[in-house]
Amino acid sequence: MNSNLRIVLVLSLLGIAVVAYNLVNQEPGKVSIGNPESDKIILPKTDGHGPLLLKSSADCAPCHQEIYDEWKGSHHEFAWLNPEPRRKELSNNFRNKDCIPCHAPRPLIEVGYGDRALERETRREDGVNCFTCHKFKNVMAAANDLSPMAKTAPCNPVPWQPVSRVMLCSPCHDQHKVEQDWLRSKYSQVDSEDYKDCNDCHMPITPGPGTKGGSRKTHRGHGFKGGHDAGILKTAGIVRAVAVKEGDSLADKIATLTKRKWQPKSGTTLKRGVLIEVKNTGTGHNFPSDERHRAVDLYARFLPKNGKPQEAVRLARFRNPYRNEFENINPFKDKPNTALKNTISWAGADVELTQVRILPAFNPDRKVFYPESTQLHAGESRFLWFELPDWGGGVLELTLYYKLQPYLSNEESTEVGRSHVSF
Repeated sequence: MNSNLRIVLVLSLLGIAVVAYNLVNQEPGKVSIGNPESDKIILPKTDGHGPLLLKSSADCAPCHQEIYDEWKGSHHEFAWLNPEPRRKELSNNFRNKDCIPCHAPRPLIEVGYGDRALERETRREDGVNCFTCHKFKNVMAAANDLSPMAKTAPCNPVPWQPVSRVMLCSPCHDQHKVEQDWLRSKYSQVDSEDYKDCNDCHMPITPGPGTKGGSRKTHRGHGFKGGHDAGILKTAGIVRAVAVKEGDSLADKIATLTKRKWQPKSGTTLKRGVLIEVKNTGTGHNFPSDERHRAVDLYARFLPKNGKPQEAVRLARFRNPYRNEFENINPFKDKPNTALKNTISWAGADVELTQVRILPAFNPDRKVFYPESTQLHAGESRFLWFELPDWGGGVLELTLYYKLQPYLSNEESTEVGRSHVSF
């Protein structure tokens, strides 16, 4: 071997060693899926272990009863049997085969860590189960160090920190750019006090060891709470509003309402009416998430001092529409800081709505994945204002609804927030 070849070989080995050291010593959950080093993850070790003696998630319960019970009541466990995604206008009872890989996936680490999920043919009724996230050949990957009991456990556990990282969620939850939107939020910044990843909100620290005989006092919750949990939804966004009078400055009113400055391209003065803010205050990705069947609707109704309350009217919808819905033209599109107008029919009057989106203060490398989307980015505010018709005195009631799919009525939806303005 000549000297030049030896040098190249030594440098290559040093490079491999550095990558391996970095991967082993990185903090769990803090690998950006945009990081090229994430393609070099070292897979779990399978040598030295016998066959995997587990056949179903129920086999995990004797050692992980708390975690099993949490999963058993989750929408991961319910993913295949859930009638919601089976609706005709969604997957049409899974005749749309594109939906199957994420509702009955093969073990994600075996398919390829961070790669697109593939469907399995057996035990689909188990949905997204223990094997989906933890199985790799004849072992089960564990996020933490193992107890002495692990040596005789039938699941052949091996410590493997990447099982707790964002990339394990991305095969299903980044189909419509949920992780990509998180990467462009302040929550993805590893060295920031604002850092939060999927686990912090959807697998929070939960009392109890999680493993029979384990020494740890807590474990990561496996209930995977999200869009089906009213408590989480009520922290996701807000709606608030203030009355405006003839001659008020739009920029000044926005500053009063939000303590943030907005410099319009041209001065805008208001007439008697209302200024409304809808803001993504507590979601680390878009609100609603970029699953196309989600929607957030803003409704308003006027409650006169004398007379019958009006029927509620929808002022705005926040979602990423399916392609076959693009004919429902979104006049808003993706034009930050630009005031856009559209007219709605409301209680016999034509009301001109004006909207503007103000992006969050942390907004690096913004990418527009779907120009037709009206979703709220993490930290983004959407403002609407209009002149109130001459309906006399009363109260304007504003309600924000979260809808698991856009065809639901308000009564079938979750109320996220409500605000009132008196006139």
